[in-house]
Amino acid sequence: MYNSERELGNPWESLVRPADFRFSCLCEETMRVTYRGLAIFGLVLILVLGFSWLAMPADVKMQYIANDIKQDHLRFTPGASIDISQAMKLVTHDPPSMLAPPHEIPPLLLYPPSDEDLARLSGI
Repeated sequence: MYNSERELGNPWESLVRPADFRFSCLCEETMRVTYRGLAIFGLVLILVLGFSWLAMPADVKMQYIANDIKQDHLRFTPGASIDISQAMKLVTHDPPSMLAPPHEIPPLLLYPPSDEDLARLSGI
């Protein structure tokens, strides 16, 4: 009897572990390190941006907010606002028109039909 484990080797080993098993393990380790590095980098970037926003002086933050509010108010000043002018019907525009209007179609039958149409449709 042969000791198949020692002398012949395990016949299932090539199916379970391919020849480039070590290489695939190295690739997985490298990929794990890369994803771990990206995750750490993202976390550090979020922390740096958050703390830099907290460390920014309040005056600068208020300037940003005041500038946004000023732009919103400028949109609705009565003299320069197109929105208010249209709401007050101070500005009008021509109704829209089609560049290629559809062809004339015959009038459709309305319900209930008139006595004349009913008689014509009935063949009387």
